[in-house]
Amino acid sequence: MHILIVSNTKIPVLKYGGIERIIWWLGKEYVQRGHKVTYLVETGSTCPFANVKFIDHSIPFCDQIPENIDIVHYNTVHDDDTKTPFIRTEHGNASDLNRLYHPNTVFVSQNQAQRFGATAFVHNGLDFDDYEKPNFNIKRNYVHFLADAAWKVKNVKGAIKIARKAHEKLAVLGGVRFNFNMGIRITLDTHVKFYGKVGGSEKMQLLNGSKALLFPVLWHEPFGIAITESMYYGCPVLGTPYGSLPELVNNEVGFLSTSYNELANALKNIQQFNNKHCHDYVVANFSAKKMADEYLAMYEKVLNEEQLNSKPPQLLEVAPKYLEMMDAILNTNSKISKIILQPKSKLNFYSTEQLLDELAEHWSKLKKISKYTDIELHKTSSLITSRIKFISVQLIPRNIFITSEILTSDVDIDDTEFVALTEHIQGKLWTGDKELIKGLKKKNWQKVITTEDLYKLI
Repeated sequence: MHILIVSNTKIPVLKYGGIERIIWWLGKEYVQRGHKVTYLVETGSTCPFANVKFIDHSIPFCDQIPENIDIVHYNTVHDDDTKTPFIRTEHGNASDLNRLYHPNTVFVSQNQAQRFGATAFVHNGLDFDDYEKPNFNIKRNYVHFLADAAWKVKNVKGAIKIARKAHEKLAVLGGVRFNFNMGIRITLDTHVKFYGKVGGSEKMQLLNGSKALLFPVLWHEPFGIAITESMYYGCPVLGTPYGSLPELVNNEVGFLSTSYNELANALKNIQQFNNKHCHDYVVANFSAKKMADEYLAMYEKVLNEEQLNSKPPQLLEVAPKYLEMMDAILNTNSKISKIILQPKSKLNFYSTEQLLDELAEHWSKLKKISKYTDIELHKTSSLITSRIKFISVQLIPRNIFITSEILTSDVDIDDTEFVALTEHIQGKLWTGDKELIKGLKKKNWQKVITTEDLYKLI
């Protein structure tokens, strides 16, 4: 079989790049089994075991497919009118509720597929030949965070809090102490060491010396190679139960909770997990060989004119924008909760009704995550929302909305109504979104306040 793998990325990748490594490992597996592989990727790419063609962005992908290709595996936006049989892997999260995906779309976890009303998924696998063998006899002296720390949803702040509560040193792989890209963030904690975007042997040795991966994400993680890489080196995973995590992390290889206190307690008792068992679990379930087996089976279905999903996948819901507020509802000991619930506080809190809509929309998920009954969840959420005055956006004058839209147009248009509400009540915008703060301040809009600043006021 001659397989064309398409991705608008450059290969190989030396440090960070999940999609790049997945398509590299897939191609390598295919060639070892006697298949022929061609990559259609960005200019400058090289590969010793496959042909490489460079993408020409001036013409459609479908016009760049060689004639002798049996099947195309897209890992980027594709052309539905591609005549050659194809599948497409959806690697990330989406927000367009109106988009219909091709029936031959494959997702990277069951959770991600379910969020699109689909059934076809293949877990990402690791090529263990690219990793140094783990040493289970060395002393492990710290825990680690592995992700782009500048990306708010990865929640490096949460990892720092958990490590501090458990009195553990934290190695941050994928971030810097002084961050000016997502707004100014300076982390002064001496128990935290930042290594930047490390790769190769340095990264592997850091993983091997860690007691656990802290992964308290604030979004629905599509898959998370950081999880399987860490477990390969014997690290149990302590994280939040969002996205793929419940299907990747069982109670023998980690612990999931929305409570930082519970995660810190699990970290204090990290010896309950067996490092070798974490490694063996990954080898058995998340190998590049297993991933290739499952994709080849899907190729065969498509070549036999079968559809991978019974109907075109479509995003059923957008992940909650207020995961932090939801986290406050689930964790009444958090700083956000303490700020809102401070009995002697003279602060007044306002929000648009969108927060209540989000709360209602994601009620069942909150119940599932928190394991609360309806009565318990009503009690906890009411405790938080009773301190907030909700204002209909229809009461905000149109001229304020227009001005606010100009402010947010090239920052985050979804935040327009919150900027408008702030202007309307002549208050401060409470946000932890560093990119939003930076963008607004560039336009000389200074009416923002962070959680840390508010916490100092109570």
